[in-house]
Amino acid sequence: MKLELNRLRMDPYFAGFVPKALLDADPAVQNLVVLLYREVAPSDGENPSNYRWMRALQLAALGNVEAQADLAKFSLKETE
Repeated sequence: MKLELNRLRMDPYFAGFVPKALLDADPAVQNLVVLLYREVAPSDGENPSNYRWMRALQLAALGNVEAQADLAKFSLKETE
C-alpha cells in the first residue's frame, strides 16, 4: 500500500492533489484512493492522455482562462 501511495505522491499530474495526511489516513481511505488512482492512471508505457482533464483542472484552479475553457469543453462532451 505504501508503495502505491508513494507512486501517487510522485506522479507529476496528481502530486499537487495528494495531502500529506493521506499517509496517516485510515487504511480503508488509503485503499479507496489507490483504487481510484489505478483506474485513471495509465499503465507503464501508456500515454497519459487520461490526464488532460487533470492538467486543465489544475491550471483552471490557478486562474488560467484557456484551461477554464478546456474544462467547459470536457463538461459539454459529458452532457451530449
